[in-house]
Amino acid sequence: QANLPDDARESSIAFELMHHHGVAQMARILARKRHLAIDLCVVGSLFHDIEVIVEGTCQDHAHRGAARALAILHDLGGFNSEELERIYDLVYHHSDKDSSSDDPYIEFGKDADILDIFLLVRDPYAEYLLIKPLGVFRHYLRRAKQVWLEIGLPPEPRFNLLDTYRPGWFDAHELLPSIEFRSLLEVIDRKSVV
Repeated sequence: QANLPDDARESSIAFELMHHHGVAQMARILARKRHLAIDLCVVGSLFHDIEVIVEGTCQDHAHRGAARALAILHDLGGFNSEELERIYDLVYHHSDKDSSSDDPYIEFGKDADILDIFLLVRDPYAEYLLIKPLGVFRHYLRRAKQVWLEIGLPPEPRFNLLDTYRPGWFDAHELLPSIEFRSLLEVIDRKSVV
C-alpha cells in the first residue's frame, strides 16, 4: 500500500516489484535444491524487501523490514512461532552477505537475493562497486559465484574480478576511490566483451 512516487525512491517501484517476484522464483528453485521448507522460503523471499517497497530506501531495510514482515504475518496467521522466527531471520539477515552463519534459512535468504540480482540487474558489478566497500563487494562476488555453481549455471568470469587485487584493499571499510573505481570498471567492461 505504498503510495511513494518513483522520484522519491532509490529504485522505481517497477524494478522493486520485478526483483521481489524474481527472488520468490529463485526461492522456489533454491529451496528445492537445498531441501528447505518451500513455503517458508517463498514467504520470506516475498517479504525480504518489504521495507524498500513501502519506504523507498535501502538503508537498513533488511533489519527494519523484518519487524514489518513479522507484524503482517502475525495478522495473517497460519505460521507457528518457529516458522515465524525462521522467516524473520531470513528477512533480517538477507543483506548481511559478507557474513556467514550455520542457519540454512539465513544463508538461503542471502543467496536467493544475490542470485536474482546477478540475473536481473543489467550491471550489478558497477552498481555494487558504487554502493559497497570493496571488501564487502568481494564477499558478494564469492557468494554469487557459489550459488551460481550450486544450481549449475555456466561459470561467470567476472565473479573472479577481485581475485588478483592486493589483500590490503579489502581491509578498508570505505568505498573505492573514484580513480580506482573507474579503472576497475574498465576491466569489467573488457572482461564482459571477451
